[in-house]
Amino acid sequence: MSHKGDIKWIGDVSCHIVRLLENSGMILDEELSEGVWDCLVYPRFLDEVFCEIPELILQRKEISLSATRYQPYSYFINEPRYDAIARRRKLSADGSSQSCYELLVLETIRKWEGQLAAKWLNDFDKLVGGLRAMLCHIGELVENDPIVMKKIKVVGILQAGRRHQLLIMSCIGKDVFYLKCGQIHELPGELKDMKKLQYIFASYWKAREIVRCGVRLLEEFLQQNLEQDQKAVNILSPNFL
Repeated sequence: MSHKGDIKWIGDVSCHIVRLLENSGMILDEELSEGVWDCLVYPRFLDEVFCEIPELILQRKEISLSATRYQPYSYFINEPRYDAIARRRKLSADGSSQSCYELLVLETIRKWEGQLAAKWLNDFDKLVGGLRAMLCHIGELVENDPIVMKKIKVVGILQAGRRHQLLIMSCIGKDVFYLKCGQIHELPGELKDMKKLQYIFASYWKAREIVRCGVRLLEEFLQQNLEQDQKAVNILSPNFL
């Protein structure tokens, strides 16, 4: 998204929130269902900025991670499902989804009840496990290439009612992960609090740039591997000489 596109996105989201506050006051209602938050309130934040990355598809809802299917071990007793996942659009040449990396995962909670609430803690752990699985699968995909693994990061977003938190995980060694938790920011509940949006804009913009950089790293690596494989096939071909 260009600078002009960023400005349009900020304007679109701001108008969207103003309309919700003026016409219905729905954001003030902490009893909204998860589906309403997912489908009415938040898509303007998430969908518009991530769907413009052509290599990715944003999938909703109750989506399982491809990463958990290819891990030799699991962080979960049961395979979890998430409210949104940004994953690679393109499959491998044989139609397999094994080359389908994922860079963002999101969970939505109906109501904010505090950081010590059981639902918040459970979904936080669920996101952390998903982020680890995503990094492990990426490691397998790039054969633990040290340059890629040093630079790659994955993103989790936890939403509870009007609150948001950004989680960023990187790999600092084999099976050693570093989790950075952003501050919890809040959507405005009244027009006079619209300035609160700036912090959420900053979080989503940061998330998008991390994901965009990850896509570039992985696509370059996969393309180089594809070219090397094709070169090897050509050398082995009887028509090579």
